[in-house]
Amino acid sequence: MHASALLLLLAKVTVVLCGAVCAARLLRRSSAAARHAVWTAGLAASLALPLAGLVVPAARISAPARIWSAVDGWLAGLRAPVAPMAPATGTRRPHAMVPSLDVDVGTADAPTRAPGRGGELLFALWAMGAVVCLARVGLGVVAARGIARRARPVQGGALAEIAGELAAAGLAPGSARLLESGEVSAPAAVGILRPAVLLPPEAVEWDAAEARAVLAHELGHVARRDCLTQLVAGVATAVYWFHPLAWYAAGRMVVERERACDDRALLAGAHPRRYAALLVGVLRAARGSVYPAAVLPMAALGEIETRIHSILDPAVRRRRLSQSARIAMPLATAAAAALVAAVRVDAAPPSAAALAVSGAAWADTARREPDTRGDSMSLPISERIPLDASVFDEATRKGRAALGGSDAALARTLLTGLEHVPTWPGDLVRERSAWALARAKGTSLVEPLLATLSSVDWREQAYAAWALAQTPEPRAVAPLADLLRRPEWRLRAMAAAALDEIGDPRAIPAMARAADDEAWQVRVSAAAFLGRVGGEASRATVRAHLADRHVAVRLAAEQALRGER
Repeated sequence: MHASALLLLLAKVTVVLCGAVCAARLLRRSSAAARHAVWTAGLAASLALPLAGLVVPAARISAPARIWSAVDGWLAGLRAPVAPMAPATGTRRPHAMVPSLDVDVGTADAPTRAPGRGGELLFALWAMGAVVCLARVGLGVVAARGIARRARPVQGGALAEIAGELAAAGLAPGSARLLESGEVSAPAAVGILRPAVLLPPEAVEWDAAEARAVLAHELGHVARRDCLTQLVAGVATAVYWFHPLAWYAAGRMVVERERACDDRALLAGAHPRRYAALLVGVLRAARGSVYPAAVLPMAALGEIETRIHSILDPAVRRRRLSQSARIAMPLATAAAAALVAAVRVDAAPPSAAALAVSGAAWADTARREPDTRGDSMSLPISERIPLDASVFDEATRKGRAALGGSDAALARTLLTGLEHVPTWPGDLVRERSAWALARAKGTSLVEPLLATLSSVDWREQAYAAWALAQTPEPRAVAPLADLLRRPEWRLRAMAAAALDEIGDPRAIPAMARAADDEAWQVRVSAAAFLGRVGGEASRATVRAHLADRHVAVRLAAEQALRGER
């Protein structure tokens, strides 16, 4: 995940949840049902943000580019330093030359770092936390279903009659199931698609007033689909497990959910003080019990005090959500998610003052460096030659055949290249290896590649140059030097990289001319070659590149003058 996208998603989630906090604060004198709806809407909108961002039209705003640069830099700083590895002796690696000239270049003396993995490391950390939290939610749902499946239906008797009375009065759904289970020690609600009320075996001993209050509370969960909204909260805290506001919102949901069902019990006729005492008794009966996350017990220790204060406060509004409010809440959730998801933050263009300072230098670089022109050859992928899947099988077969001839060393290197796993879109090592091996004729591999250096397709010439550099092949020096005059700068870059790899002094004149090439990818190979092969006569040219306009060339010149490779 790109750093700016990660930051923007976190900012959007924070905005949505802060909006829920403010709305709940404004509704502090309203009913608990209204506040519960607000917290549910906030968490549901947070979950919908990533998907909504894919479908809603973008509303773009500008932010200082240094903000995104700072975040990307911080993520890049998470990359662990890795000491550079020396190539193994013996078989040369087919990716040991310079096919990755389009990637970023670090400092010459600093240890290398795993390329661009800061965002990936954070994503992996988030994914591990999300998987653990989602597993907990899923296991809770499975455990709750098991309890409900093993429970016995309550048919007839006083409890069923009271449930029917509540349904007739409009205080409970008429189709709710009552289940008796020895696995619970206190009343609880369970079930997402088929909600039900779990009752302990001693429920048959309750008097009518207690049974009415308990059933009004638990059937309120069923009517409100609280097990479903609890699942939403569980998934939201799993996805945003690192966000404290998500956990705060989920905690407030629990409190307001239970208060809303307490209000239903009081509206059903329960006496406040007796109902508060009943809650305390239920909590004592359930002491030490552990319920799955998808089971909603009637009382829990962390919320009992605030609930009792609310029960005993005569000024508290205990209204249920109206039908219009229940319809408006999902619409408001969708609207909030769409509105926030639509925001796209782009880096603002540089100020006039910044342009005045750096405009001329940037214009010069953009005019001179070919990979900044945005044309068809700007991306490394422009060099790719499409290959059928059958080519890889053919390459393996011909490569094994070439192991019996004089080109066995090159064949062995290219066969190793077939096993290479690409690390970025422009990593063509495996495809180049397959293409080169497929050109073999019997046990001959070098001759067909030398002939391909005269191809009319510049991409085939670049592939052949790359492959011949893996030997290295002295007979390729002259045709590679000729390729340094070609108009395709990517072909010139590959030819220069191949000549640098071969290291033949006969290429000194051609590489001296290439040192002034417009493409930094060519100049970087020329500087490295001249510093290593050119001798004292070429060191002046290499020293001149210490002031080159591109950092990669300056670093290559510095390393060459120090005798490094």
